[in-house]
Amino acid sequence: MFTKIDDPSAKIGTMAFGINNAGAVVGTFDNQQGFVYQDGAYRTLNAPQLSGEPHQTQLNGINNLGAIVGQVFTGGIWRGFWITNNQIHYVEAAGSVDSQASGINGHGDVVGCHDVQAGFASFLSTQSAAGKFPAEQSLVSCAAAINYARVVVGNYSSLTKSYGFLAAPALTLQVSRATQTEQLGTVVHLTAAASGLNPVANMQVWLNGKEIYNVVGQMLNTNVTVPSGSSDRLVVQAIDSKGRIAKVVNTINAN
Repeated sequence: MFTKIDDPSAKIGTMAFGINNAGAVVGTFDNQQGFVYQDGAYRTLNAPQLSGEPHQTQLNGINNLGAIVGQVFTGGIWRGFWITNNQIHYVEAAGSVDSQASGINGHGDVVGCHDVQAGFASFLSTQSAAGKFPAEQSLVSCAAAINYARVVVGNYSSLTKSYGFLAAPALTLQVSRATQTEQLGTVVHLTAAASGLNPVANMQVWLNGKEIYNVVGQMLNTNVTVPSGSSDRLVVQAIDSKGRIAKVVNTINAN
């Protein structure tokens, strides 16, 4: 089935760039304003600009949680951004002038590029939703999209030809939210899984700087006991056969 997407406010044309599992589509009309299309309804969505500036917002991607990425031209530069819960956050690589945010996955990781020459990936999953993005990791040229497994696609150019690229992380770690068991408030249940280019050697759990659990392989499913009534730094990390380490850090309080 083919459905034409034509924003009713468009005078020149409509371009659609991103869609999520719920069928929400984002894009730009008249190359000026952003829109969200879902269930036959259109909603205009523009990022804030300085007073008197003409509309210049582009929406590029939307994840299954409804977070949207794009860029806005304001103050003489392009600024990449992500929007969630009607709050806008800017994503700009260090040392850049112009930036754009091209894709976002279910973790809230964002990819894009800056100054039309260098890509970046910004990983948010180990921070609270209200936190700022950590320092971006540089990639080759422009990153266009990222999936839930944190595989990135994009493009780059040589002097004679343009190429696409697919970049898979060397090691990834997925950790469930640490939950206290109903029986004992000081017992925390953890599950985690790791994968990568090389076999995962072991999984570790660290509490306040001390290793308290270790299991061979790429899966972890265990209960750990934490001190009652304190703020504890709980770290789950995976180590592959080449010694690479991926880790997720949580701060928890036991009842």
